[in-house]
Amino acid sequence: MKGNVSTACPVVILVTAMVLVIGVGFLLAAAFWRTKFNLTQLVAAAYWIFIVGMFLRVPVAYELDGGTLTIKYRAGSVKFGPVSSCRPTEEPVSLASRSWGNGGLFAFTGTFRNEKHGVFKAYVTDPKRPVLVQTDGGEKVFISPENPQEWVLPGVAPVPPASSQP
Repeated sequence: MKGNVSTACPVVILVTAMVLVIGVGFLLAAAFWRTKFNLTQLVAAAYWIFIVGMFLRVPVAYELDGGTLTIKYRAGSVKFGPVSSCRPTEEPVSLASRSWGNGGLFAFTGTFRNEKHGVFKAYVTDPKRPVLVQTDGGEKVFISPENPQEWVLPGVAPVPPASSQP
């Protein structure tokens, strides 16, 4: 199974736009506000290095092949497996606390925790279209492909919403 990531949700677009506007502000400050030790230039350079680094680590495609989930970034990839289940969930990945990662700049990526799923990894651009992938080792990974209903392993039903579970 192969697929591209879903279109970015409005929250990701808003956060990314705000961060880029702040970055432009840093560039303008670096160009027009000179300091003794070029501090504004150093801050602007560090900020944009961070932005470029985050841009290169955005998921762009997913692949489930031979029991291994591969999440492809603009630069590099990460693999999880062996995969024991893969199914869309009907509720958004939300109300999670971020342990480590990115909460909206280009995507939601990193390690998160919530009451329902415990600790999980997320590589999503639209948290309202999640697919839950579980490995044999118990690791949970959320992805957001553009076609979530096609990401079902044989014999695995979609996860019902929390309100319909006992």
